Amino acid sequence: MIQTINLLNSRGVRSKLIIVGAPVTEADKKYTKKLQDEAHEDVIWKGSVPHNKIQNVLRDADVFINLSTTNSLDKAVLQDFLLLHQIMHLNQC
Repeated sequence: MIQTINLLNSRGVRSKLIIVGAPVTEADKKYTKKLQDEAHEDVIWKGSVPHNKIQNVLRDADVFINLSTTNSLDKAVLQDFLLLHQIMHLNQC
């Protein structure tokens, strides 16, 4: 997704990516750092967002992309669906 945003912006398609969530394990933290080093200013890292404030983040989005690997329909997807966004749900569910 980061590379896609970089590519879109390099071709004149003004885009930004907002990433919500915080790494948990040491491996996650290292991977996040690597991604942050690759990202341009058009990638915004929100970190962990409390449940009572997530709708503020969702309202600013045009598209919601869920990359969950749990093969379930997350509450986050349903919550965003209520805001009438386009949703990309990328698991087997």
